[in-house]
Amino acid sequence: MVSSSIRFIGSAVVRSVALLALLLAATSLHAQDYLSVSAGGSHTCAVLASGSVQCWGAGGNGRLGNGGTVDSSTPVAVSGITTAIAVSAGGSHSCAVLASGGVRCWGFGGNGQLGNGGTVDSSTPVAVSGISTATSVSAGSVHSCALLASGGVQCWGAGGNGRLGNGGTVDSSTPVSVSAITTATSVAAGGSHSCALLASGGVQCWGLGSFGRLGNGGTLDSSTPVAVSAITTATSVSAGGSHSCAVLANGGVRCWGAGGIGQLGNGSMLDSSTPVAV
Repeated sequence: MVSSSIRFIGSAVVRSVALLALLLAATSLHAQDYLSVSAGGSHTCAVLASGSVQCWGAGGNGRLGNGGTVDSSTPVAVSGITTAIAVSAGGSHSCAVLASGGVRCWGFGGNGQLGNGGTVDSSTPVAVSGISTATSVSAGSVHSCALLASGGVQCWGAGGNGRLGNGGTVDSSTPVSVSAITTATSVAAGGSHSCALLASGGVQCWGLGSFGRLGNGGTLDSSTPVAVSAITTATSVSAGGSHSCAVLANGGVRCWGAGGIGQLGNGSMLDSSTPVAV
């Protein structure tokens, strides 16, 4: 009887210890509060409440920002970032906005998309030249764009098809100003084009125009922003590989560009150079 009681008490203690371990683990996980997440081409990054950034997935070109180039199936800390307020994962690189208004990027740099004046990959974050008032950033396939506190937008990286929006088609390893945009409230860098949401509720896009991805009724490239047709009440915008979508104030969604695999959401497999309702 005594032996049975001891075994019972022992089992109870083991269960209690196991439960305590689970509670401690849950508390530890809860302490890792994530504020936002961004999924890139083959990696993902998230901002923590602490201001640090963690990434996981493909590590090639240093896109995880931890000083290495090895893939990781669990989050790894991005080196040296402690005050991030936003992060964006692009094709093979990532960028974060700091509380100071600066921007740091890491990963593939071959087209200048890290914005530090060079074209070399970096497995740890490097400072984007000349930006000190950024409020958000968007990493595209091979270019990046930042929204400034002034309402202006600056982009850097691959300039082909006019995706930097500065009137040219040349790559730039340092930020250039997007022409004539002064009231932007958000920016989205896509595969070969970019779009900005304006304070008025309108949307403007620039870059590669094939499939109608600029939304202005045509299919020509534009190295300066053009207005997306018939959108006046947008509240957010997102640019994909070859299409774009905007959320409207009434809760509706409009998309434009390539539709061959149904990415416009309107029940059709056709492209559209003007916005269609999802």
